[in-house]
Amino acid sequence: MSLSQVHYLPLAPPFFFILVGLFVALLVLIQLGVLRYAYMRLGISSGAALLLLLASLIGSYFNPHSPDDALNFGAACAIQI
Repeated sequence: MSLSQVHYLPLAPPFFFILVGLFVALLVLIQLGVLRYAYMRLGISSGAALLLLLASLIGSYFNPHSPDDALNFGAACAIQI
């Protein structure tokens, strides 16, 4: 299995770049303190808010599924064990 088969963009490139832009804008807003009221109301600091945002991004890369939920290009398939 080559790397090109494993790593792919989950969306069409224009939509992916829009999402990346929104993520960067959210990071800027957190750092500028615009969202300070929201995360201070939750009782966390700006550093903790940034850490939670990055942790959720990294955690979204790992998406475990049970063998019953296996999909093959959007179509359900059976997994032989």
